[in-house]
This record gives sequence, C-alpha cells and structure tokens, in this order.
Amino acid sequence: MAMESEKANVDLPDDLLDLEGIGDPLPSVEHEEDTLSFSISPLSERNEGTAKVDEIQGSPPEQEPVSPASAFSLLSPKWKKVRVGVKVCSKLVHKVNVENKIGEPPTGFLAEVCACIQLGLSEALEQDQQSLEHPGKPAKEGERVAIPAFSMELRCHELFQRMRVASDVNPIEFRNTLAPPWEETQAAATNMYAIGTAEASGKSSAFFLLSADQRYVVKSMTKVDYDSLQLILPEYTAHIEANKTSFLPRFLGLFDLTLRSGDGAGQSYSLVVMTNFFAGMLPIHKRFDLKGSTYKRAASEREKAKGGKAILKDLDWLEEDRSIKFPCEDDRTDFMDTLRKDAAFLNSWMLIDYSLLVGVHSRENSDGGREKMEYMHVCTLDDGAEVLYIGIVDILQPYTWAKRTETICCGTLCCGRDISCQHPERYAGRFVEFLESQCYCLPQSPGDASITDVAMSVGTHRHFK
Repeated sequence: MAMESEKANVDLPDDLLDLEGIGDPLPSVEHEEDTLSFSISPLSERNEGTAKVDEIQGSPPEQEPVSPASAFSLLSPKWKKVRVGVKVCSKLVHKVNVENKIGEPPTGFLAEVCACIQLGLSEALEQDQQSLEHPGKPAKEGERVAIPAFSMELRCHELFQRMRVASDVNPIEFRNTLAPPWEETQAAATNMYAIGTAEASGKSSAFFLLSADQRYVVKSMTKVDYDSLQLILPEYTAHIEANKTSFLPRFLGLFDLTLRSGDGAGQSYSLVVMTNFFAGMLPIHKRFDLKGSTYKRAASEREKAKGGKAILKDLDWLEEDRSIKFPCEDDRTDFMDTLRKDAAFLNSWMLIDYSLLVGVHSRENSDGGREKMEYMHVCTLDDGAEVLYIGIVDILQPYTWAKRTETICCGTLCCGRDISCQHPERYAGRFVEFLESQCYCLPQSPGDASITDVAMSVGTHRHFK
C-alpha cells in the first residue's frame, strides 16, 4: 500500500500537509516461533518513534539550523507529496471490515442534518470554538442536498477533550474523519450513513448516524439521556481515565444542532459522538445483547430473519450453549474485576437498562485469509476459535419513578418474575452474576500465552490470546 502511494503523484489538500500524527509508526511485530508479541511505545514517546521512521524512509540530509518556515521550503513539492501520501495510506490500510458496515446514504432532512454535523464539527474543532453560526451553502451542480443555515453549540468541551485523550483518539484524525467530503472527490454534501432503529444495537427510538469510515456513531439523544450524560460526565471521565480498559462506551462529544432553514427549519437536535463497538477489522458473524435477565429475553422470529445482522438475547445465548473463554484464571479474574468496576459505577448513579454487547467472529466461518492486527477503537477477547467484540451499551437510563412502578407492577406483583427492570443494585448484581457464570478457563498447556493488554494510539484494545 505504501509503495503504491509513492508511485501515485496525487495532489492532496494543503491542510493535509500539516497533519501531525497521521504517519505515526504502527506497533512493531516480532516473531519468535509461534508466539506473537507486541512492542508498543507510550504515547509520550511516539514523536521519537516517528523520527526513527523518517530516518528509515530516507529523510533529507542534515542542514544547518534554520527557521521552521524556511526548513519546509528545503523539501521539493514532489517529495512532500510522496511523504504525505505514505503517511495517509499507512492509516487507510486499517479499515472496518465491509461485512460489519451497515446503513444507507441519508436522504431528505436527515441528509441536511448530516451535512450540518460534518461542516459544523469540522469548523468548531479546527478553530477550537464551542459555538458557531453558519449561513449554510446552496446546492452545487450535481448535489442533491443544500446545507441549510444552522447553529451549533458544543457542550462540556473541556471534559470531552479529556475523554478523547483518555481514549487515545488522535485529534487531527478525529476531526478529519467527521469532516465533509472533499469537494474534488465527491459531489455529495455528506458521506455519512444513516441506520434505522431496527439495525441499531440499542432499543431507543433515536436515529443513528455513522461516519464515512463507520468508526464513529453520532446518535440523537432524548432529554433523559442528554441530562444523564451531563450529570455523570465529570465522574465518568475520571472513571475512564483511571480504567483505560473499561467496557463502558466512549462518549467523545456532545452538541446541540439547530437548523435555521431548509426542510427541518426550526428543529433542534441534541447529539452525542461515540465509538462504534462493532467497527472491527474482522467480520462479525453473530451479535448478542446480554442483560442477565431471562424473562422474555429471546429474539423474535422477525429479528432472527435478519441473519448475521440480528441482535440475539440472553435466552438465545443460553440455547446455543455459548460462553466466554479465557486461557487462564488470572485473565478471567481481570475481566470480571473490570466488569464489576463498571457495574459499580453505574449503580452509584442509579442507572439501569444497560447490557453487554457481544459480537462473535468465528474463524470456522471465515474465509481463512490472513488476519490483520486489530487497530480500531474496540475491545476483543480471543480464545483461538472465536474473537469476541464486547462493550457495555445503553448506560444512561436512570431509575425513575416510572421504572420503579414497572418493577413493582410487572415484577414483584407478578410472582416475582425476573423482568429486566430492577432496582439499580439488584440490576448490577444480576448483570455481573450472569456474566460470571458464563466465563470459564480453557485447559492450559505449557507455553500458552496469557492476556496481553495493548494500549494503541487509536484506542485501548484488550486482546486475549
């Protein structure tokens, strides 16, 4: 890929020439018989690593000290194009597997919303603004969507900056992933994808949008979710900073968008940006949503008809006699400790209705091609036969009086049925107890590798081998 990019003398936008961090070196892989080990440098040492790559790729000969402006002029235009092309392509080789991609290009008012999101976020992040007003843009020749006038306000800006740092999200890459498509390459005003509630992992009625590469989700929020997130955000941020391998979702931004013109004139939306749990590089063959409850926790026949895209539930998991496997007891203990910390945090804020999302990649059903090292903002568990993509979702539902009434009427008064809705302490305990019962250790032979925690530049990726 890098060699092809060197041959292709393609003009790139001027602002791309200034990107820092896009060409950061990937983790080195050392082969020693059958054992795969990773050598990862801390983020604080990545500048030194980049310098080493520059030396290997062939940097210009050393010159006398000059100012930054004149130093850049020493490089020929052709050399700059090639070097930036190599850097960009080094990132583009890491893509979400095509089988994991969902959604369709948005139409109507949703296309307007997507165009406003991309244009507004790009400008706000680039200029480090917390609010902006935009006059909009008329539709150009070949475009079907005009960008209406809109206003945008970023909420809790400093806390979300900390969250992106704690999640190892490159700020330049984050901004450009959510930026509008280049006018030279695409005529459309937006390149995002929209998915319906039927395809979404949660069961809320909010609409879901995906970035062009499907690594990030932009979700509309109800007032309850919006208020809950802002309420827990300071301690949630501290929790993620202290527990980099937490299974909780990674919220990376919260903003209000108001359309001033167009089909949705006067409409306001509260939206959150988060990572996509299923944005993996391996195809996901099955999906499960586990709460620990067994009452009516089976997917409908209509849901199962979706095949590999269906969201199965607790009873389906038990019926298939599935489990979460670990190579040794220490790994299982580490997993459960992380899960208990997350459940305790949610219980402390009286939150319920969350679940563990599990995506299953089966090597038996794969094409047998060479597997790439996972590079996305995901958490995986590898037992040799399967790779599980996991994460906790839907964490913002408080235990309101309406939920208390549901617990009493549908559970306590109906012979104590094990319904999903329970008091937060009971909910957290049942959640942890169920998942602990589904975890066990594989028989271990001498020389087996144990857990390897890999903190990558693009996110915390936990890998069991």
